[in-house]
Amino acid sequence: MNTPLKLRKINLVLLIIFTILQSNCKKEKKIEFPSTVTDIDGNIYHTVLINEQVWMVENLKTIHFQNGDSIPNVVDDTLWSKLTTPAYCDFSNNSALSQVSGRLYNHSVTVDGRKICPPGWHIPNSNEWGLLSGFLGGGNFAGGKMKETGTAHWRIPNFNATNESGFTAVSSGMRNSAGHFQQYGTSANWHVYNPSTEMVGCRLIYNDSESLNVTGWNEGVGFSIRCIMD
Repeated sequence: MNTPLKLRKINLVLLIIFTILQSNCKKEKKIEFPSTVTDIDGNIYHTVLINEQVWMVENLKTIHFQNGDSIPNVVDDTLWSKLTTPAYCDFSNNSALSQVSGRLYNHSVTVDGRKICPPGWHIPNSNEWGLLSGFLGGGNFAGGKMKETGTAHWRIPNFNATNESGFTAVSSGMRNSAGHFQQYGTSANWHVYNPSTEMVGCRLIYNDSESLNVTGWNEGVGFSIRCIMD
């Protein structure tokens, strides 16, 4: 065999081997994301990468939409129960609690075109919550992996809380459609983005369970908002 032909065959074999090796190598997807994000009011939120999703580590506290328009703070129970427009509140109308657990918002806030999450972020939909839950072992176990450990922000027993995901869920309670506050210390409730229904979707964790529950409520309830990166 002449040398040029031999070299061509060797090069062809090497090319085939390289191609096979390259196709078998799984390249890890590198996701670039900021360590913190700031809302329009100057509140700073930390971030965490969970699987291929980037989440805020804290619940929203802002009282303005992206364009600077104010979101009304509705204190009165009866007025809250009759609202069909955006509103927020502090749990038990105590602003100090919002520094830890974030504020509660009604459904109208979540579907308003002015948007409440910072630019580049949004309210997670059902599929995005489902991906998070699935990655953490499914709804029966995901909640424990999302809850902050200890009882500083959860009532005893804070069952199976490991926070191995870094999500760092704290109890934020809720405001029901009658305007009454409830479950602070025992539950965390987050809005699910869904503009096409009057039934408000929610993801819910309890202090005495390790589940991440899927629930639906009548429009008018007040839940926390946890943003996810676009």
